[in-house]
Amino acid sequence: IKGLPAGAFYRVTELSTEGYHITVNGSEGYIVSGKIESGAVEPAAFVNTPYYELPSTGGTGTERYTIGGLALVIGAGALLLFSHKKRGKGDHASS
Repeated sequence: IKGLPAGAFYRVTELSTEGYHITVNGSEGYIVSGKIESGAVEPAAFVNTPYYELPSTGGTGTERYTIGGLALVIGAGALLLFSHKKRGKGDHASS
């Protein structure tokens, strides 16, 4: 804003808008304020950077599938071990 007298205080606020990340004078935020010094130019450089947020799908996640997969692997391992032990006892009994 041109024409503010020296010693005047200022405050500039940019309205936040969904989908944009706002910085002012290189810092995160949307408000800049200060005092006009004699002969000085006070910057209020706002930068709006768009960002994209994926929508929430409401899915159940992967925990159930991970636990189910682990249960299957453990069950298959136990079945293999049981089968191997059963065959081993049969071989010793016939000798």
